[in-house]
Amino acid sequence: MKYVITELGYLVITLPRLLSRSVVIVGTPGFLSTLNIFSGTEHTNLTRSFLQVNFEKRYVHAQGGVTLRNLHAVLETNGLAMINLGSISEQTLAGMMTTATHGTGIHHQVLSAHVQTVRLLQADGTKVTCSRDHQSDLFYATLCGLGSTGIILDIRMEVRPAFRLREEQETCKFNDVIDKFDQVAVSAEFVRLWWWPQADDIRVSRMNETYEVSKGHTPNIHSTPMRSSDPARQHKRPQKSWLWHSSLVYHVIECLLFLGIFITTLNVWIGRFSSWLVRDKTLSIDDSLSLFNIDCKVRATPSFPSHLRTHLTTLIAPTLYH
Repeated sequence: MKYVITELGYLVITLPRLLSRSVVIVGTPGFLSTLNIFSGTEHTNLTRSFLQVNFEKRYVHAQGGVTLRNLHAVLETNGLAMINLGSISEQTLAGMMTTATHGTGIHHQVLSAHVQTVRLLQADGTKVTCSRDHQSDLFYATLCGLGSTGIILDIRMEVRPAFRLREEQETCKFNDVIDKFDQVAVSAEFVRLWWWPQADDIRVSRMNETYEVSKGHTPNIHSTPMRSSDPARQHKRPQKSWLWHSSLVYHVIECLLFLGIFITTLNVWIGRFSSWLVRDKTLSIDDSLSLFNIDCKVRATPSFPSHLRTHLTTLIAPTLYH
């Protein structure tokens, strides 16, 4: 049984209570997690409508069930983009906010930091709007509350004019990156690292906002980047690693990873093979979404405190080489 939350969302709270049933709000599953697995509960679909997009005031107002991928499409048609983004866009807007989903770059806050207001449906059926200035305790508790403060009806979030990024990628040895981790982390506005312990390699991605333009056009002198649709903007240079991004290799890697579940020794060679596929240094210029989002072939993201990064990675690395 699936319910859709509308302005009659009160029924979602009262009817299951009368029937001695539980209601659990489930968005779209992202990485491997048991958060969306429940027993004896009804799953609820969130609404997925856009309420307002304001270019002048730089915000979007949408219901909680809107996926980031759909959000990107609407923002693009209005010359806007999210301020920051992680590697995937399958999650819902409400899920992104209540799990403090990360973006990219060591100096950037989590994505929920850009949320301005939230409207909730609480357990007693009342609707409450909260922000940093109004019912701030409830607002901050909701930003990373895993849905414990109520059902997220709609969210207003700050956005920015669409922009492009220039990305440089290169493969380095593990020790070379770890020994200079602090310098690497701030070597660009948006830095990402992909670690292949089996190959003793780290793929380093450095991205900066680009103002480069095509020949024959006057450079943009404004303080903000040109919109992605601006004809004066430099032509896109998509990633050139055609092997890694081809559909054939995608299915090969997926198949190998599946076999690795049963033949664990195969995982060492899968890691080395994957690192070899992207060994070349590449330069890409594209819309922010196209470079922030990547083709995630492995849905798992372990994390640990940043001040322990060097110690823990150095400790773990030898156990993953063989």
